[in-house]
Amino acid sequence: MKYSEIIKKTALAITVLAILSSCVSKRKIAEMTKTINEKKTVEKNLETKIASMDEIRVNKTALGELDDKSNESIKKVLDKEKQGVVERTSALDKMNEALTAKKRIKIKDFETMQVNVTAADEVVAQKSESINFVNQLLKQTTFVKFNSAAFFEGGGFKIPENKMEEAKTVFSPIVDSLVVFVKRFPKLRLNSSIIASGYADATGFGPGALVDMLTSNIGKAVATKEELNSELSRLRAEEVAGILTNIYNERIKDNPNANQFNTQFFKIGKGEELPNKKITNYEINDERRRIVVIYWNALPE
Repeated sequence: MKYSEIIKKTALAITVLAILSSCVSKRKIAEMTKTINEKKTVEKNLETKIASMDEIRVNKTALGELDDKSNESIKKVLDKEKQGVVERTSALDKMNEALTAKKRIKIKDFETMQVNVTAADEVVAQKSESINFVNQLLKQTTFVKFNSAAFFEGGGFKIPENKMEEAKTVFSPIVDSLVVFVKRFPKLRLNSSIIASGYADATGFGPGALVDMLTSNIGKAVATKEELNSELSRLRAEEVAGILTNIYNERIKDNPNANQFNTQFFKIGKGEELPNKKITNYEINDERRRIVVIYWNALPE
């Protein structure tokens, strides 16, 4: 064999070896494919869990066990997590397609896949923690209902001094349940809310100081019955929210983790809106409509 032919064959062998050494083995490709499919299973399980939680959210809202604000906040979180599952699953599908579409995968491309899969693991771990938090939240009793007649006089919106201690006894457990719940998640920074929602029946008002005051608050010369009841229910919610704020401040003043969660207080007048949409036999003058409902909510920042 001529020297020139030996050189050519040697060069060809080196080229083939270089090509093969720059590609990933079939064994590693098979392992990566298996890993990707395992990740897809994890994402599918997350998707199923989110769907189940969303169903619980809808049912609790229908039963009046979740206020509108909390319902919207939780829905926003679940929708975001659902979209994250879709995006991550799509990325995994594209990796699978790349692995099966080519006979040889370059080491550089394979290493990029490995980095992406590892990074996705960290993201999924964080998302799983958030999803678990919301799941635990939905399992809590985050509300308390009470008949406003127990504390407010007819047409009144101020709790008398002689009933204040009784009111604090009723309101304290809802604040305590929030504080106890957030303590279970010391690594998370949370935004929490305490919401007082007041309701009223559909009874009308006679002329007098109460109507004058309510009308003045509304900012109209003449207000409808519905508007008056809405303002009355708001004032009652405001009274309750003030007491809740005092109780809350008392509970957290010596708490070393108080800066872990930021709590806002909301007072909402629902007026003649029905407290529970599944109850079909409400009447115009119905004490089941003269209630205040206190809710709490907490979600990761």
